[in-house]
Amino acid sequence: MNVEEIREYFLSKKAATESTPFDDVTLVFKVQNKMFGLLPLDSAMEGNMSITVKCDPEKAIKLREDFHFVSKRTAKCIL
Repeated sequence: MNVEEIREYFLSKKAATESTPFDDVTLVFKVQNKMFGLLPLDSAMEGNMSITVKCDPEKAIKLREDFHFVSKRTAKCIL
């Protein structure tokens, strides 16, 4: 997936909004004013795209077990 596909996916969630509250290069996605995803554009431009998503703790453990690219320390998915 590329940045635009991820952005479109996040925004397809019911009532999802996009903003840049931290800086000009990190897209933040929220539903009902609660953050569920971060998409740092600067890492994508450097060829090391990553996304951060909010996840149920038990689901996060399963994702880390099943996928090598999900960081254990931060539960961050490196694409």
